[in-house]
Amino acid sequence: RLARLFATRGMIGCYLSHRTFWERTLASPEPWALVLEDDVILEPNFSNEVLTAVTELETCEETRGRWDVLLVGALGCVNPTGNHGLNRVHAFVGAGGRRARRVTERCWVPRRPFGTHAYVLSRRGAAKLLKVASLASYHVDAVAWGIKDLNLYCCAPMLAKQSFAGPSTIGAVLGGFETRLPNMVMDEYTGVTLPWAFNEPVIKVPGTGHVLTVGRCLTLGALGFMGGGTAWLCAALTGGETRPATRFLDVHFVLCLTMLKLLRKMSKPASKGPAAMAAIEAMEAAVKAMYLAQAAP
Repeated sequence: RLARLFATRGMIGCYLSHRTFWERTLASPEPWALVLEDDVILEPNFSNEVLTAVTELETCEETRGRWDVLLVGALGCVNPTGNHGLNRVHAFVGAGGRRARRVTERCWVPRRPFGTHAYVLSRRGAAKLLKVASLASYHVDAVAWGIKDLNLYCCAPMLAKQSFAGPSTIGAVLGGFETRLPNMVMDEYTGVTLPWAFNEPVIKVPGTGHVLTVGRCLTLGALGFMGGGTAWLCAALTGGETRPATRFLDVHFVLCLTMLKLLRKMSKPASKGPAAMAAIEAMEAAVKAMYLAQAAP
């Protein structure tokens, strides 16, 4: 219900396309599959490096037979050095963080990743995602990579990066102030630029067709507190009535808190009913039986 009101068509379409990939991965006899979005930039020797990273997960005692997702490219709090900068704001809003730690030479558990431009998905991971996050509710990366029970790892260094040459195709605005920001890099590790980050859609305003981007949410929030604070200070210094400014700040704070709770609610996974989950489990069992039959001498 929230998605119908507040999610853009691009958010829903992107989520459904990845869900289709999850379904195909689960239906395949192959143990894992790789997805690459159309705006991805691959590092040299990409294929061999991916195979090496997956092999590490399959041979490591901790992750063998347990890993679900390997991000070969990612955004957010994914710098192994812990230098996350402004990405911490995104992680705070989305919640669902993990304790960062290295598990193999090339793979580690990231703090709070975003981005679906390049990842390896195991059949275990596909089944898990379809069971707990089969319904499109928000940005697919905010929902899926925030699932605590998902055994998720990230390559370090990353093997793929997203291109930020143009605005996001899932609901970014084409003529706002976000498009006129200087094209400076905000995060050297992921390569995220200021215009791209500020133009990322947050929610659709119901009934208007307008989209609130990251930049617009930050601007409205900051202007509200600055305006209310300035009015209160001027009234206090001149002996005027401070109550209207105080009430304005109270209302603005409640609106910001409500927005935060709404985004966290939308970032939680949503799934279909028990009957659909039983069908997914039956499909998984059938494919597993077919795979074992093919492998038998």
